Amino acid sequence: MARTNPRFNTVAVAIMAALALGFASSFFALNLSSNQAYADATQGQSALGSTQITPALNITLTPQSSSNTVGDQHDLTATVTSATTGSTPARDIAVTFQVISGPTTGVTGSATTDVYGEAFFSYTGNSVGLDTIRACFDDTNAGQVCDLATKEWVAASALLAIDLTPASATNTVGDQHDLTATVTSATTGSETAAGIAVTFQVISGPTTGVTSSSTTDPQGKAFFSYTGANTGQDTIQACFSDTNAGQVCDLATKEWVAASALLAIDLSPASATNTVGDQHDLTAIVTSATTGSETAAGIAVTFQVISGPTTGVTGSDTTDPQGEAFFSYTGNSAGQDTIQACFSDASAGQVCDTATKEWVSTSALLAIDLTPASATNTVGDQHDLTATVTSATTGSETAAGIAVTFQVISGPTSGVTGSSTTDPQGKAFFSYTGTSAGQDTIEACFNDADAGQVCDLATKEWVTVAPPPSGNSCQGEDSCRGKNISIGENSCNAEDACNGNDIVVGDNSCNEEKSCRGNSSVIGDNSCNGEEACRSNRINVGDGSCNEEESCRGNRNNIGNNSCNGEESCRGNRNNIGNNSCNGEDACRINNTTIPNDSCNEEDACSGKPDNRGRRQEEQDQEEEEEEDEQEISSESESNSSNNDSSNSDLSNSDSSSEGGSGNS
Repeated sequence: MARTNPRFNTVAVAIMAALALGFASSFFALNLSSNQAYADATQGQSALGSTQITPALNITLTPQSSSNTVGDQHDLTATVTSATTGSTPARDIAVTFQVISGPTTGVTGSATTDVYGEAFFSYTGNSVGLDTIRACFDDTNAGQVCDLATKEWVAASALLAIDLTPASATNTVGDQHDLTATVTSATTGSETAAGIAVTFQVISGPTTGVTSSSTTDPQGKAFFSYTGANTGQDTIQACFSDTNAGQVCDLATKEWVAASALLAIDLSPASATNTVGDQHDLTAIVTSATTGSETAAGIAVTFQVISGPTTGVTGSDTTDPQGEAFFSYTGNSAGQDTIQACFSDASAGQVCDTATKEWVSTSALLAIDLTPASATNTVGDQHDLTATVTSATTGSETAAGIAVTFQVISGPTSGVTGSSTTDPQGKAFFSYTGTSAGQDTIEACFNDADAGQVCDLATKEWVTVAPPPSGNSCQGEDSCRGKNISIGENSCNAEDACNGNDIVVGDNSCNEEKSCRGNSSVIGDNSCNGEEACRSNRINVGDGSCNEEESCRGNRNNIGNNSCNGEESCRGNRNNIGNNSCNGEDACRINNTTIPNDSCNEEDACSGKPDNRGRRQEEQDQEEEEEEDEQEISSESESNSSNNDSSNSDLSNSDSSSEGGSGNS
C-alpha cells in the first residue's frame, strides 16, 4: 500500500477542520459576511468570517530588546518552530529581516533556517536612538508571519574630559578675556592629557564667530584669548576629538559691559507740547559723570529726530563754556517726535540722552460730518453718502464752496475715490457701488485754513442677500423660510414661517403652528407657543415659551422659566429648563438634565428623568411615602385577626400598592 506524505495529511486535516468550523460559524451567525477575511501580519493570524486560521509555524526574534554602543555590531536570531508543538524546529524556511523604524531604518537582510530552525541577521548602528527590527516568513496556512525586536543604540563613553574656565566672567568692552581648557582622564578626573588639539569658538553673542585652536601642554592645558567690542553675553565652546566618543566639548560665558563714562549728557526739556508750525528749542548740557556739576566745554554734540512725524531732521553744535549745545526745529505734522542728543566719550564711546515733543494741530475753523455713519447694502446696489461742512465753533453754520475728497480707504471696494464741492447748504455728495461682500471704510476730507486736513469716516457693509427685515415681519405662510438672516420681534407667526432659519429671531415670535421649526439659533422670550413650533431646535429659547402641544419637542439646548407646560412639550429635551416648567401631561418626559423647583407636577411629567427634580416634586414624593407607611401599618394590624393565607394576600396587595405608588411618583 502506498504511503502518503505526513505533511500532506496534516494540511488536509487542517483544511477540513477549518471548513467544518466555518460551516458551524455560518450556521450560528447567519448575519456574518462571507468576505470579512482579514490577516494580522504581526500576529500570524487570519480569519474567514469570525473563524481564525492558526499558522502552521511560529517565529521568535531574539534578543527581544537590548542596548549597544553606537558602532558595535548587533546580532539577532529568528527561530521558526512548529505552531503545534512549539519546539520542533523548521528548516529551510526563508526569513526576511528589516529595520522598520529608528536611526537605522531601512537596513534589510535575509537568511534560511538551519537544522535548528534558526536564521541569523547582523547590522551596525551609527546613531543613538531606538531601532525596531522585524523578522518574517511566509506560512503555508496564514500567509506572512512576523515577530519584532528592539535595539537601543547609546553613545560610547569618552576616554577624556574637557573643562573650560572661567565658566562665567564679566569684562569691560575693549578688555582682553583669557580662557583655559584642561583635558583630563574621564575616569580619574585628575590625570592630565598632553598633546590634545583643542578648538575654541565664540558660538553666540556680540563676538560670534571668533575662533582659535591650541594644543594641551604637559599639564593638559590649552589657552584662548580674545577682546569684546560690544556689550552683551558671549558663549564660548572648547572641543577636542575623543578616540572613543567623538567630539567632546565644554562651554563658558562672558558678559561684556560698557566702560564707565567720564562725561554725561542731559537733553532738555525732556518733554514738551507745541502747535504744528511752531519752533521747538532744545538744550544739551554735558557735565562730569562723577560730580554731575562740572561742565565740559568744546564737546561736539549731534542731534537727531529718531522717530515721529519729523523723523530724520538732524543738527549739531559744540558745547559753550557752560557745557551747553543748542538745537531747534519746526514740526509740520501732528504726532510725537523723539529727539536724541549724543557725544563721543573717551572711555565709554557714544553717550546719549533723549527727549520727546508732542506736536498738536491748531483748532480747526470748520468741521465735517459724513453720513450715514454706517449702513448695510446688497452687493450691486448704489451707496450714497453726504459730507456736511459746518463751522467748528457753532456746529450749525454751513460752509459753501469747500472742496471735499472721498475715498474708500479699506474693504472690498478699497481705492474708489471721488470729489465734490459743498453746495449752499454745506453738503457734498459721493456715490459708489459695491462689487463684493465685506465692510468698506469711507473717508471724506477737506483742507482747513488753520488746522490742515480735516476728515470724517463712515462704514458700509456689503452683503450678498437682502438686509434683514425689521420687527413684525415674516407673517405670511412660508415667509422668510430658510433665509438664514436676523429677524426682528413679533415675527414668524404664520404657519411654517421662518422654518429652517439659522439665526436670531426676536421676542414674541414663532407662535403659529410649525413656525421656526428646525431653527439653529437663539429665539426670544414668549415665543414658540404654537403647536409643534420650534420643534427639533438646537439652541436657546427664552422665558415663557414652548407651552403648546409638542412645541420645542426634541430641543437640545436651554429653555427659559415658565416654559414647557403644554402636553408633550419639550419631551426628549437634552438641556436645562427653567423654574415653574414641565407641568403639562408628559411634558419634559425622558429629559436628561436638571429641572428646577415647582416643576413636573402633572401626570407622567418628567417621567424617565435620571437627574434631580424640583423641590415641590420631592415634597410630593415624601408625602406619598408617608401615606404608604400608614397603609402598611393598617394592613399589618388587620392581618393579626386573619389566617396566614389572608395575611399573605394582604401583604401581597400592600406590595402591589407600594409599587404602584412608586411608579406614579
